[in-house]
Amino acid sequence: MLANNRNKRSISIRAKIVIPIIIMIAFLMSATAYYLYVKVEESSNQKGLATVEAVRIGLESALTARKTAEEVMEHEMQGQAVLAAYMMDTQKLTFPLITELAKRSGIDEFWITDASGKVTLTNAGEKIDFSFGSDPNSQAYEFTELLKGKDKVISQPAQPRTVDPKVYKYVGVSGWSKSRIVQVGRDGEKLTKLEEDIGAKHFLTSMHTKMGNELLYSAILDKDGKSVFSSDEGFTLSSTLSSFIAAHAGQQEVASLSDAYGQWSARYYVTALSNGQTLLVGLSQTSLSSIFKTSLIAVIASVVITGILVYVVVYLQFARLRELEQTMVTISQGSGDLTKRLPVKSRDEIGVLAASFNQFVTTIHSIVSDVKQAAHTSFAHTLEISDASGRTSAVAKEINHAIHEIAEASAKQASGVEEGMTTIHLMADSIRDTDLQALNLEKMGSTIRTRQQTGADAVHELQSSMNKYSDIYLRASQVICIP
Repeated sequence: MLANNRNKRSISIRAKIVIPIIIMIAFLMSATAYYLYVKVEESSNQKGLATVEAVRIGLESALTARKTAEEVMEHEMQGQAVLAAYMMDTQKLTFPLITELAKRSGIDEFWITDASGKVTLTNAGEKIDFSFGSDPNSQAYEFTELLKGKDKVISQPAQPRTVDPKVYKYVGVSGWSKSRIVQVGRDGEKLTKLEEDIGAKHFLTSMHTKMGNELLYSAILDKDGKSVFSSDEGFTLSSTLSSFIAAHAGQQEVASLSDAYGQWSARYYVTALSNGQTLLVGLSQTSLSSIFKTSLIAVIASVVITGILVYVVVYLQFARLRELEQTMVTISQGSGDLTKRLPVKSRDEIGVLAASFNQFVTTIHSIVSDVKQAAHTSFAHTLEISDASGRTSAVAKEINHAIHEIAEASAKQASGVEEGMTTIHLMADSIRDTDLQALNLEKMGSTIRTRQQTGADAVHELQSSMNKYSDIYLRASQVICIP
């Protein structure tokens, strides 16, 4: 039955110890890994925000430098245009003079018109037929406002010209004393060079070089969401990312979103620049993914290794318990050796249990020995009782025979008693008859006295009756005295 119980046992005590420990360790390791991952993610996000802020500050500095350089150039050109307007109204400027002035002042182009906006003098050639108001869609048409007297100075940012793709910056002023347009223009190559040296493109390119694969993508978007600069022209923004950018465009506060960059996991940051453009930066989350995978592998490895170590330690500690179990099973199956003892190798709980078991087996052994001795003594007493029982049986048989004889005699005596009782009843009847007869005799006595002549006959009859009754009493007496 014990074997059946052992077979029905679904889980051992070793498993009951090892499994909860493994579960607890797995829980603690997972919680620790999750906590570290969350902290690393927070740190990574803070680092991303700091990186984006650094990029934004760098771009703002580049934009400021570019803007400042153009403003300085603009003020210089404005002064040169005013000087040219003064000289045109006070001195007669000629083509050779304006050409020499352009060379010495560093101005690439001078354009001076009459009151209608038609060019009268330029260093571009002696005979140039051009009118500022001829084409409303041209770049020059804006300067016709100077002829109306509303504006004194008009400046255009450096941009490609409508007549060719060259980048030029133009500044125009009204005439000194007459209605005219005096425009000066400078080649924007220096500004383009400055843009390449310290501009946004140069800054972002240098950031990609310094940060390597950590900075996956960067772009500057205009107000319509179109790319002004992109570190990867072949990259197409996903619909989710495009919607995210549109929702946070123009906001100074940095917003972030996790999305993919090709096969890489990235986190994108969006913030607004001072010029109304939007900065988009995509930072790699590969390190975060690597930390997650490493943490997961570490948790699994720790659980497995800890589980193996705990199982081995528990298995070794339970070796003595298994020996105790085998000893008790052997004893319970009826073939146990009560002289067998467990080795006490330590003073821990198992050692105390083994010592207690040895003491228990010693006590059981002593009790079993006493029981065996008592069994032998009881067996001898049993034999003696068996002999006495035999003799008692013979006496019982004799007593039984005597009882049968007594019973038969009692039966006969009961029959005699019955007959005696019948006789007694008869005597009682006779006595009643005698009483009646006595009454009759009394009556007869009176009759005898009256009838003496019949007295002799009556006496004789009475004597006969008395003799008869004497015989009846005698027989009744004999019946009652029967042994």
